[in-house]
Amino acid sequence: MLMVKSLAPISIASCCEELNVMISDGTIIRCNREVENQLFWATIGGLGLTGLITSATLRLQRILAPLSKFKQGVTRTSHHS
Repeated sequence: MLMVKSLAPISIASCCEELNVMISDGTIIRCNREVENQLFWATIGGLGLTGLITSATLRLQRILAPLSKFKQGVTRTSHHS
């Protein structure tokens, strides 16, 4: 999950500046809010149905401290011996 300055969760659409999308014929199309904007919004909300995202430009902001600390471990289940 991405975070902004307020440390509130946001959607990927709010920080995505531009995408390069490979469509079914192999063509790579650059799209953003102004150029090929229908493809941009369809790809952001389409769960991969419009093509393959080959690159994305995101607007992010560094935060000074980690939001969470995680303890690493392994849990054994009945199908592990």
